[in-house]
Amino acid sequence: MPNASKPTTITPQPQKVKSRRRLVLSDLDIFTRLWAQPRLVFAYLNEFQYDRFTFVLLVLASATAGLELAIATHMNKGMSFSFIISVSIVAGGISGTVVCYIFAAVASGIGEWFGGQASIISVVRVIAYGLFPFVIAFVFTTLKIILFDINLFREDFNVNNYAPELSAFYVICSLLQLALVGGSILFIVIGISQVQRLPIGVAMLTLILPALILAVVAGLLAVPFL
Repeated sequence: MPNASKPTTITPQPQKVKSRRRLVLSDLDIFTRLWAQPRLVFAYLNEFQYDRFTFVLLVLASATAGLELAIATHMNKGMSFSFIISVSIVAGGISGTVVCYIFAAVASGIGEWFGGQASIISVVRVIAYGLFPFVIAFVFTTLKIILFDINLFREDFNVNNYAPELSAFYVICSLLQLALVGGSILFIVIGISQVQRLPIGVAMLTLILPALILAVVAGLLAVPFL
């Protein structure tokens, strides 16, 4: 009787698991995909704590705000053109950056009340990259300054006193700037929602409350000087 063959044991082979490709965004990807995929970009920035342009964007946005504030408040009170530009950019850049950090600290604290998870620097990062559209508005501010010179900062400035082409250009620039400001607000809200892991409505609240608090504090500090 022939010997029975030994049973063959088959060792199961582990299934090959497809490795998930790690998302890597270049600097160009960050600034281009921000427009179409803001959540993806803010998630990437938060995960890798990517701060290469954080400070630069804050300073540029603050300088732009300083120039626009100088235009809105008719800063030209016998000052030279170069002095107005220098003070607006330097003072605006420094003070605006400081205010952003203070705002981020308050927003981070309020976010924790609602179960948010973002640190102060995470909120600063969102604000900085979210302000990218507003930084683009600097181009239109510069064009207006070049075309209208120091007259743009005068109290009696009236765009209707210029040629129709210049007036139309001024209005178009202002509308584009307004749209870019709206884009920045939208990006910041989305970014805060992403890093804080909060719904959009709650994320908006964590931005509105700090703005109100800082406005009240600024008002109280300004009362003695009125």
